[in-house]
Amino acid sequence: MSNFRFLAKNWKELARMGELAEQYLYTDTNTCFIKMGMLAEHIVKYMLAYDGIAEPERDNTHAGRIHVLRRNDLLPREIDNILYVLRKTRNDAAHAGMESFDKAKDNLVLTYDLASWFMQTYGDYAYEPAGFVMPENIVVDVARLEKKSREQEAYIDTLKKELAELKKNGKVSAERREKARENAIKYPLSEHDTRVIIDKQLREAGWEADTDHIRQPKGAKPEKGHNKAIAEWKTESATGKGGYVDYALFVGERMVGIIEAKRAHKDVSSVLDGQCKEYASHIKKEDQEKYCIRKFGKYHVPFLYATNGRQRWKITPFIYSEKIAK
Repeated sequence: MSNFRFLAKNWKELARMGELAEQYLYTDTNTCFIKMGMLAEHIVKYMLAYDGIAEPERDNTHAGRIHVLRRNDLLPREIDNILYVLRKTRNDAAHAGMESFDKAKDNLVLTYDLASWFMQTYGDYAYEPAGFVMPENIVVDVARLEKKSREQEAYIDTLKKELAELKKNGKVSAERREKARENAIKYPLSEHDTRVIIDKQLREAGWEADTDHIRQPKGAKPEKGHNKAIAEWKTESATGKGGYVDYALFVGERMVGIIEAKRAHKDVSSVLDGQCKEYASHIKKEDQEKYCIRKFGKYHVPFLYATNGRQRWKITPFIYSEKIAK
């Protein structure tokens, strides 16, 4: 049984998209990413139609439509973040190819969360999700899957008529807007997917950041002329067991800060007092000599940050001060 069967009550084609994504999980994760992205894109189109909002004339892309919902205050941040992760991985799959079973599995959970929120907000306020169940790894007929996929793509064109009809009577509902925000907090991102969002925020601030590729275990290093946020930077610890900071910030070859990234519901102030200070005071000796400017009290970098990706807590810093230290 598909995790997305509940959608069929109101949106049969959305249910089929979710089911196809599940069926591709074990045979072709690249196509699985694309199907999940298509489901997310059509949910956004339905949202615009139900709220009676025209699709953008100049930038009528998935990203452009998401921006319209955001601009009209109709997209809770938690759902906006899920849409970003699904859109990013779909683009990667479509343009460069992307095969990752673990990531596809994680994205299926996100897609289920998005679909559940959509049902609760636009379908049935009383709906309670049953909970995601990992699809069984059963043998599927690939040729039959491809035929289903082609039929679905042909049917999508007919959805335009349905959306056009919905827009005629669509309007923004204050009750629905309230339900959207109330339901969204039930679906926080995982720590990894929170870091995907933080990557985006760091890039917007001028850092080179990519939690999957610009990370020390993959050989990422500081470079002259580059401002890098290098993920999973190894440190020592008071216990001697070691550990790693989520991001080490480098201006050229100088380490100027560290960032700890936590899931959206975590309190970042407690992270600052705990892990951030622990890691900043236990930078590896060889890194102290090679990359650190000097010691700031007991810390080897001047800036410590904790973030959970939320807009209002985008970056919460601890800044070493010699006056405070005295």
